[in-house]
Amino acid sequence: MGRRRGLPVRTRLGTLRRAFRLEIRPEIAEISSPTLEISTSPGTRSQPRSGALSRSTRVAAALAVALLLASCTSGKRSSAPAPGQPSTSGAAAGTTTPAAPLRLDLVADAQGPERGFDPKVAARRATPAARQFLTRYVGVAFLDPGQRRAGWRDLLALFDGPLQPAARRDLDSLSLGTAAAQVKRVQPRLAKASVTFLYRGGRPVGATARLAFDGAADTEQGTGPVRLRSIFQLLWTAKGWRIAAYQSQTGASA
Repeated sequence: MGRRRGLPVRTRLGTLRRAFRLEIRPEIAEISSPTLEISTSPGTRSQPRSGALSRSTRVAAALAVALLLASCTSGKRSSAPAPGQPSTSGAAAGTTTPAAPLRLDLVADAQGPERGFDPKVAARRATPAARQFLTRYVGVAFLDPGQRRAGWRDLLALFDGPLQPAARRDLDSLSLGTAAAQVKRVQPRLAKASVTFLYRGGRPVGATARLAFDGAADTEQGTGPVRLRSIFQLLWTAKGWRIAAYQSQTGASA
């Protein structure tokens, strides 16, 4: 059983599905893994922490209110190339060989309570920012091993403030983690996501995202698979999308 961090993701997802019959289509293809395993981190889930996550809990409650008003669901597929080059900021600059561009295949739908709410239009409007956020996540978590030298600063910045200490402890389940010290570069092979946006007041306030990433890591010993399977609860903040809760696993068995 994996460790739990942040908000109760599984409980929330189960409640949402029962209350709203919400179907989040994973549409994540499996691929065969090479023989060399780079990371074998067990799954990690987020769960409440006393005091520290009061802000996230309040936001989650507001998000639940928005969900109670939701009435429409529609699907939309979007696929477009997005930059997956390693970050060049901070101490990690110039420490790794550039990886191939990352192409993220994203399936999106939306829910909202407003009269005349158009789920297709809403999903189309919210998709670019979500694609940019998830592409950024994969980039700093896997395509730039040099992030380790910078303390994974860019990756942790993608988490809501109160959740960052837990994310730091769970780096092996969220990124290359300790294996980054052995990795020269990671070439992406597959990146897919399905996202359900939650609207209120004509704008997205939250989202549930399922993310899958497969890549090939080059090390001194050879090449091996890198895999991520995650469920993120996202909140829209003044800084854009941030992860408020997660359930994540890496390794060949992910």
